[in-house]
Amino acid sequence: MWPILTKWAKDRDDKECNTLVNLSDTLATKFTTGNDDDALLHALTSSELVNEVGQAANIIKAFDAAHHDNPTFCYWRQYMNPVSILLRFTSAIREGKWNLYLSSFSEMLPYFAAFDHSNYTRWGIIFLADMKMLPQTAPEVQQAFERGDFVTKETASTFNQIPDDQALEHVNKSGKVAGGLVGITRTDSARDRWCLIYNERAKLSEDTKEMFNVLESAKDLGKARIRQDAEDVAKLEAQFTKYEVFRCTSDLVVVTTGDVASNAIKQDLLGVEDTSKKVIKEFVETRLIKKETKFHDTLKQQKVKTFETLYTVPVSVDKSKTIAMKADKDLLRRVIVALESGRDVDVTTLLQSELAPVPKSLATLDGSLREAVKSDLGTILQGNVCKS
Repeated sequence: MWPILTKWAKDRDDKECNTLVNLSDTLATKFTTGNDDDALLHALTSSELVNEVGQAANIIKAFDAAHHDNPTFCYWRQYMNPVSILLRFTSAIREGKWNLYLSSFSEMLPYFAAFDHSNYTRWGIIFLADMKMLPQTAPEVQQAFERGDFVTKETASTFNQIPDDQALEHVNKSGKVAGGLVGITRTDSARDRWCLIYNERAKLSEDTKEMFNVLESAKDLGKARIRQDAEDVAKLEAQFTKYEVFRCTSDLVVVTTGDVASNAIKQDLLGVEDTSKKVIKEFVETRLIKKETKFHDTLKQQKVKTFETLYTVPVSVDKSKTIAMKADKDLLRRVIVALESGRDVDVTTLLQSELAPVPKSLATLDGSLREAVKSDLGTILQGNVCKS
């Protein structure tokens, strides 16, 4: 989006355009020239750079406002928000930053509610409230978390901290390789002996690795991983450019197929942030503050309509149940692949029939035969007989 943003600013003859164009280079220089954390923090908080970032933020707000009537643009700009949240959340864990961890987690909560992740919504609110009360209820724990003790660091490298449950899986790994528990679980005596000495074996294994300095390095900072990440970013940029993600459209469009979303889908997707925040606010007021609703009562499903809804059809299974059947687009894909491979396919004749796995006159979309009453056949046959 950055090239589109800078071009828009230049076309508008914005006086602050030069600041916007040079901002990315300025930030890159600040990050690469900082010798330590204190020097980097001082460079990033200088009044000059803060003013430049503020000017860039104002230009971006004006840019978004100018494209407010472009639904496809608004959808992709909105999509960038949860991606940014995930990046901040990952950074908070890798660097052990407690306040960033809580703030990014709180930003996730509305999305949990919007897409019907009930357990995450219900208990995420409680978790966040408990953590906010730590300075009063457990100040020692709060201080430890602020030092980064809410995550685990196995080596002296940077950006390699992980949650405790993932660190425990590293210990469990020693029980799932050669010489581990795999293969002896059906022998009670062997399994019992292994379990009794498992902790000591795992500790001995880790100490031996540390003695010979063969501990696993942080893969996130490895040259192979950095190269792979750069290639993935380049591929994403190529796809975004190919499909013109930030194109100007009057309707919400699926960029890969050109399908136009219905008004219901458009309203749900573009309004999901406001709707989800209302759900969180209502939950807190009715279940935690006023206690008008029991905490464990079922949460109302939002059932946000997405692009996938375009390709589903409601089908009545019986009088009391209706299910959504997805359209089978794979059949047409197979026809196209057959044509491209050089096979002799008469498309005109082929398209005279239904592109469906079963005849719709004999079966429903889920493949089950249609039910009919035998006496109906007699009525139909009689209806075709001419009376003399």
